[in-house]
Amino acid sequence: QYITLLRGARLLLINGFSFNKSGHIGNRGYRYTCSQYKKKCRAFAHISSNDTILKANLEHNHLPTQYARVKDGKYIKLAQYITLLRGTKLLLIDGFSFFKSGFIRNGGLRYTCSAYNNKHCRAFAHISADDVILKANLEHNHIRPKYKQVTDGRYVKVELAYTQYITLEKGIKLLMINGYSFSKNSRIAKGGIRYACSSLLSEKCKAYAHVSANDVLLKCYTEHNHSPIQYVRTSNGKYIKVSSSKKW
Repeated sequence: QYITLLRGARLLLINGFSFNKSGHIGNRGYRYTCSQYKKKCRAFAHISSNDTILKANLEHNHLPTQYARVKDGKYIKLAQYITLLRGTKLLLIDGFSFFKSGFIRNGGLRYTCSAYNNKHCRAFAHISADDVILKANLEHNHIRPKYKQVTDGRYVKVELAYTQYITLEKGIKLLMINGYSFSKNSRIAKGGIRYACSSLLSEKCKAYAHVSANDVLLKCYTEHNHSPIQYVRTSNGKYIKVSSSKKW
């Protein structure tokens, strides 16, 4: 069976396992590779132009991915829950994360896209008490976040961050992450530093970063509730502030 995901990708399903098209096999058809190849799954299938299985290895090293049919006959990955390192429980649907934002009838819950505050994303899902998707808007205005499983089966968000240090005219050193400034806040283990958003006091922003003694970004939370403070570089290589942050 072939299915088309909501974002347009077409998958081949064999015995409940999904495969991506990965190449041609001469003029006879296509090679499909297991969708979980990143888990080093070696399963594959050679499919002829008239959809006959010519050759296949259907031994997988994982459970099948579950899909649900939604609007227009397209499919999404069924929801799963993950717990972040700090204890927050998130719902994942089709790779996008949602946080619990309220209750619906009959013991169900409303989940709102995790990017609602900083990107004003309107995606949401209504989940029944037995974890069935009752209603959802799965149209997002941003790319999928990335999460990595770490200790105890919990997850951390993988931040795609651009970082640098700047020094102000009065000698204060700031850490910049994706255009936002962070001030040194406290020490962490092994000589590292915890940085807090420069608007912690004025806007009560919760963004922070942990940086090791050799300047490796160990951990960060970069969801801000305000616009970035603007800085300009002067002729001596130092910076001055030209505008303050504004709360959204």
